Amino acid sequence: MDGVQLINSLFFRPERGFFITPDQLGLAYRDVVFRARDGTGLHGWFVPLDTRDRSGPGRNPITVLFMHGVAGNISHRVENAAALRAKLQINVFLFDYRGYGRSGGEPTEEGTYMDAEAAFETVCRQPEVDPERVILFGHSLGGAVAIELAVRLGRQVHGLIVESSFASGREVTRLLIPVMHARMLGNAIPDFYNSQVKVGRVVAPLLITHGEEDSLLPLTMGEALYQAAHEPKFFFPVPGADHHDVYQVGGPAYYERLASFVDYCDNHTREE
Repeated sequence: MDGVQLINSLFFRPERGFFITPDQLGLAYRDVVFRARDGTGLHGWFVPLDTRDRSGPGRNPITVLFMHGVAGNISHRVENAAALRAKLQINVFLFDYRGYGRSGGEPTEEGTYMDAEAAFETVCRQPEVDPERVILFGHSLGGAVAIELAVRLGRQVHGLIVESSFASGREVTRLLIPVMHARMLGNAIPDFYNSQVKVGRVVAPLLITHGEEDSLLPLTMGEALYQAAHEPKFFFPVPGADHHDVYQVGGPAYYERLASFVDYCDNHTREE
């Protein structure tokens, strides 16, 4: 197995079938079909904030563009999206990378970046969305995708939230595979999803959250990302949380921290 095959086996575990749809949790939503710049067909769900819940007349709410992790598809993140929408009073757009859910093609590193670019362009065209108030939210692998997207978009990004993510793909590979196998591969493991190098080029406000008991990607990985980033940046470790349950274990303190960050992004933009 060469380095690229190893990456694909470890970092992409897509599922096609849906576990649940937003309406099963009482959420109004619409299917959104769009294309990446290489022509790959992509699919997502736009979950708007109920118009009755909007805080100000004539002003569209914050929108979170949610980038999921290695396994499953957007249906496995509906509960997470529902909580974000309800607690933060925001729109949420979930999309699947190529090869996941109803999106075409096969996943690759550059493919995930192109898919995220297309998703950003697509969500900005939704009538309920203020293009100047879109926050990127990446969980696990999605954190690496979100960091790259934030670098590419620069000041178009209102804010960036990276949750339970890692410093580099090479580091994760060496963590997950047997020590002897890693030694045999040596430099055959390519330098991919290198967020620790990229995060210093992010100009948007950054919040990093990470479970203190993350058994898959240790808290030290989140700390490394935070140290490599430039201000304005914030770090919020969640006591007792593992890799996938940060939004559940974090409780009110977690959502208060996210809400505070959303407010900061609005105020930071006005001060520039």
